[in-house]
Amino acid sequence: MTASARRPVPAPLVALALLCTLFALGTPPAAADSIRDQQRWALDAINVPLAWETTRGAGITVAVLDTGVDADHPDLAGAVLEGRDLIGMGAAPGDETWASHGTAMAGIIAGRGHGPGRDNGVIGVAPEARILPVRVLLEDDDPERDAARDARRGALAEGIRWAADQGADVINLSLGDDSESAHPDPEEDAAVRYALGKGAVVVASAGNGGEKGDPVSYP
Repeated sequence: MTASARRPVPAPLVALALLCTLFALGTPPAAADSIRDQQRWALDAINVPLAWETTRGAGITVAVLDTGVDADHPDLAGAVLEGRDLIGMGAAPGDETWASHGTAMAGIIAGRGHGPGRDNGVIGVAPEARILPVRVLLEDDDPERDAARDARRGALAEGIRWAADQGADVINLSLGDDSESAHPDPEEDAAVRYALGKGAVVVASAGNGGEKGDPVSYP
């Protein structure tokens, strides 16, 4: 597929999209009870409390191939490992257009709340998992996004292989291309097969909804 078409894609379930919105907005303690209450229906909808009876993700590393992850977010404190930036341009940590989408995805996956008993803020599906951030694209509103598409069009395949080599148990790709020009990319296909051969589970987005039909999204 063309690198110019790829974009960040929130989690495919509407329930998880709400978690993304809550996490991206931040988690001030004064609104903590409201935030945790609002996300409860989403967790229940995908049977997360039942899954927690078996595991909460302890010992699992999830590589988040995205726009970066803010390790200083209070709901991710202690959960984010040292990752890798395969773009090397665009916004920097602390800038308004840096890591918004990637941080939201990391929160959906492994947010663990904050405050006494971690009862405040967002809790993710696997709150005891670790996040390995791999920056493979820029935010939609980053001024250098177009330039990065051309300069680093192989970043996704490279990121998949790198994450697999670091021992990631899960590789999360909340990104995709559902344009008319979407098509399999040989390098990315080979990278996915490489990761699977290493024993990783590779998860890709399935789109945001059905408002514009049901297009196939790659990867």
